[in-house]
Amino acid sequence: MNVHSTNCFEVVSMMEKRISKRTIILEATLISVAKYGLNVPMSKIVKESGISTGVFYHYFKGKEYMIGELYKKVKLEFLEASLGDYNEQLSYHERFRNIWLNAVKFFIDNPNILILFGQFENAPHLLPKLDSIHYEKVKIFAHFIENGIKEGVFKNLPLNVISDLSIGVGLQVAKDAINGTIVLDEEMMDRIAMASWDAIKK
Repeated sequence: MNVHSTNCFEVVSMMEKRISKRTIILEATLISVAKYGLNVPMSKIVKESGISTGVFYHYFKGKEYMIGELYKKVKLEFLEASLGDYNEQLSYHERFRNIWLNAVKFFIDNPNILILFGQFENAPHLLPKLDSIHYEKVKIFAHFIENGIKEGVFKNLPLNVISDLSIGVGLQVAKDAINGTIVLDEEMMDRIAMASWDAIKK
């Protein structure tokens, strides 16, 4: 009886190839969506990636599904970057400053993701359902704000309003920096972070 054996190096090699092609497809999708919007033709994504249409459908069951998977991927990257050094031992102000600065720096370093988020804001009906890992990250920020309200640190406002006055401001500041309408050095970032803090603190 002939048995085909696959050693661990072959398995790793196959996994790397699969991950690599999937990554290439998602990166091409991000670039294409940033250029042409969520209704970008599949042909544009295929051209950007240099990968055949058949390979696309090997990894993703359709364009909408693929864009949804892209959103979930970059959403997690954003949450991990923003909350990466979250430490409950720090003061509320220090934690807020770290989250705000991390978020702004992430968007400045990833302008296409910033564009993608903006496009989904204008088409919320297209947002995919997030996974449990996303919600675990969101809970960290939600509990931070909720506890701050209970302890009288933050104004008693809905979570989405607090987010708009803080992360939302950071998002707009990142847009302005990318567009060159503001010079955003460390001192200016600290000043704007403080202004956002003042907007939500009690």
